Amino acid sequence: MSTKTMDTTRFQLTLYIAGESSTSEVAVANLKKIEEAFGEEVSVQVLDIEADPEIAERDGINISPTLVRNQPLPVRKLIGDLSNHEKVIKFLKKE
Repeated sequence: MSTKTMDTTRFQLTLYIAGESSTSEVAVANLKKIEEAFGEEVSVQVLDIEADPEIAERDGINISPTLVRNQPLPVRKLIGDLSNHEKVIKFLKKE
């Protein structure tokens, strides 16, 4: 990751999905829209808890899809397919 990218990244997000379910696909598609809207301000990781259940246990994820805002602190979780873009933006910006 370049210094420029690190300086401009404001949000570090992890999306936990369960396989290729329709809800997971919708959440991933909505997350891509969020990435496009925020550009370099957002860094995203998508993890499949169906493929690796230990990830869910390790990270305390009980429901999918779940979006976790790792940075900025505090860590926050949003459950659902991210289709309510207003709610997602409020979630990202809330301290």
